Amino acid sequence: MIKLVFLGIFLTNFFSLTFSRSAFADHPVSEEIAKICNENKMACKEYSRLSPYEPNYVIWQDTDGDEQSLEVHYSFRYMFTRPHCMKGHDFLYDYSPEDTKKCIEDYPERWEVFFAYTGEFDFYMGTRDSGPVINRVSNPGFHYRKYISNSSFEWLNLSAEHRSNGQVTEIDERDGAVLKTQLAYNNNNYEYFDGLSRGSNYIQLETKIKVSDTADIYINLKHYASQNTDVNWGPEAANDPSISDYDRIRFIWTDRWMVRGKRMETSIEWLMGDEGLDTDSFDFAIAYPFKYKKLAIPFYVRYHSGPMNTLSNYTLDQNSLGIGIKLIPF
Repeated sequence: MIKLVFLGIFLTNFFSLTFSRSAFADHPVSEEIAKICNENKMACKEYSRLSPYEPNYVIWQDTDGDEQSLEVHYSFRYMFTRPHCMKGHDFLYDYSPEDTKKCIEDYPERWEVFFAYTGEFDFYMGTRDSGPVINRVSNPGFHYRKYISNSSFEWLNLSAEHRSNGQVTEIDERDGAVLKTQLAYNNNNYEYFDGLSRGSNYIQLETKIKVSDTADIYINLKHYASQNTDVNWGPEAANDPSISDYDRIRFIWTDRWMVRGKRMETSIEWLMGDEGLDTDSFDFAIAYPFKYKKLAIPFYVRYHSGPMNTLSNYTLDQNSLGIGIKLIPF
């Protein structure tokens, strides 16, 4: 499983770096197309249909009460619509000069349809017996995105998504599992909770707002169609919580700074549910490229505070600090 995930991450980054390049690398274009390409260079780059989606990172993390683990977060998307305006490596269509010209002219107002998948797992290497791999997130979804020109709102994205942690153990009150789960909670038995099944289906509306040349704000809002997320243990059991109480709207602020000639990226995520500030959580992250001679390491630090650290036990307040590398920025 780990080899397959890392192969997926490698291929995603390989395709992104290989095929996001000059449109004029492999085929001639007319002087007219070359001219309008100079006015809209983003439309004339060749992007692969397969590319990264959310940031990809690998961190070694230390979490309150839990054993240390290696966390891997990976994300990619596949475009069903035209990914760029040139023929190049897009083998599915043969674009005419007229088609290419119109695509470039309409590029700022384009729309996209794509499939995206985000996954996450923890590897308890040397910190738990047998060093198990625990799946944390499996999040496939189909997306429609509309770009908006001449506006601070860069795009609007509507998606239908499923999110789960890929586990199979259900808490059935008839077989005494609730008592067993409460005992596990009292004894801080995180291994037990890592096997509990969590899942939901939802419609999500998201937008990206351009604040400045370096700063962006992402806002997404979820409407849940179904939630298999009941919690009948711990102090929140009496409140009959569900995932929507903790995850309804998310704000992400990102900014990029030049520090000693290198670009540092910072981000703050604020997640809030139907209970408002009573159940909100935060994530703070810094990415900075460490370079020494020919060695370049995308150093990454991520800190979580509050609930929603894991889907299996999402009501639990936890602090978690992770240090590692970030492969793809925002």
